[in-house]
Amino acid sequence: FMEGSLLFTCGGASSMYHDLKPWQRKVLVSMAYFSGSLFFTVGAYLGFFEVINVGSASEGTRIRFFALRGSSASGYRGSLAYLLGALFFNVNTSAVLFLPAWPSEVGYQWAVPWLSATAGSALFVFAAITEFRHNSQATPREAVWWLCSFYLLGSVLFLVAAASSYPDHDFPRKQEDWLFHFFFLAG
Repeated sequence: FMEGSLLFTCGGASSMYHDLKPWQRKVLVSMAYFSGSLFFTVGAYLGFFEVINVGSASEGTRIRFFALRGSSASGYRGSLAYLLGALFFNVNTSAVLFLPAWPSEVGYQWAVPWLSATAGSALFVFAAITEFRHNSQATPREAVWWLCSFYLLGSVLFLVAAASSYPDHDFPRKQEDWLFHFFFLAG
């Protein structure tokens, strides 16, 4: 997750710099977001893998690479939602990087980049809430409480950024920077 976070930070910070040439924007923003999403997906899968295999070594069962349930229902739901959210972000960052931009075709912009980012963010928020509920006994004196808090905050910031990037919004550049570029950076 750390590599993905660093790459998302690079992409978010670079996207707020408006004097980039197109090739610089592609490398510093689009490639950073795409690479970051791949690292996040690997991390999300490893979390899911851990949830579905907790206790398997001590019980003598075989290791599973996919399962329809895990060691706890909330752990399974949260890790699966996070994995699916990461996969939606793979679609988003792939579309922005590899598909041509068709500014006149709002249907494409709505269906691919906007919807995938918004759906992925909504799944992140669901996963964070699930994680918070799973650790409901934790207090601010415990690291897990802070982990859950920042996880939820980052997920909500991603959701606000993704939802605000709806095509044909006609935001002024400064408002655009704060609504989605900064929120992606902070998230």
